[in-house]
Amino acid sequence: YDPEDFLTCLSTCYGDPNAEQKALGRLESMTQGNQESLATFIPRFEKELADGGGAVWSD
Repeated sequence: YDPEDFLTCLSTCYGDPNAEQKALGRLESMTQGNQESLATFIPRFEKELADGGGAVWSD
């Protein structure tokens, strides 16, 4: 039994096949709110970037 295999199976069966595209859409329209601090915005931005596959983008 391998936990990674189990998580992969769950993701394949129940995960959103369009999750990356949805994250890219949210990333494209994301803005920092007027009353939102940078410290609050950056984690939201980084999550969408990671969910959108930004780790493999070329510079």
